Amino acid sequence: PVTWVGARYRHQLRPVDGSKAMVKITTIPKGTRSRCSFGPSDLSDYTIQADMKMSTADNKLPDIGLIAQGYTFEWQGQGKKLQIGSWISHDKRHFKKIDPFPLEAGKWYTLKLRVANEQDKAVAQAKIWLRDSAEPKDWTIELTDPAPNRVGSPGLFGNATNAEIAIDN
Repeated sequence: PVTWVGARYRHQLRPVDGSKAMVKITTIPKGTRSRCSFGPSDLSDYTIQADMKMSTADNKLPDIGLIAQGYTFEWQGQGKKLQIGSWISHDKRHFKKIDPFPLEAGKWYTLKLRVANEQDKAVAQAKIWLRDSAEPKDWTIELTDPAPNRVGSPGLFGNATNAEIAIDN
């Protein structure tokens, strides 16, 4: 939709594995690394979830992720790192990562990001699992931010410089 800021020309709708999916393409003239925002910017205390499938090109994988309330949950394809963090300018202070965290191209993964305001901090919790398996009980990675983002639009993060990303559900 036109109201999905940053999605319009960076994604195409096409069939993937028998159903229609949104595909972040590699042939974007001005930036294959981007954020897509949808929904009001004053949202807080919510969960976002999506299924993502990475392709591969020249043995390279893309970066995939979700955004909630100013926090980004990202898996870096080349570094095979899972991370959760605040705005880029705060990354050195408010940032957690798991390294290495290997994923495979050609498989659907479900990503889930929950952010909650708790008194004087925000707690961001995220998990990732194979789409066709049961959701894990525990969060894969968590971040407690003492200088919290209190509100922010939900969104999608991706870097399709290396290969395309299919997004569903």
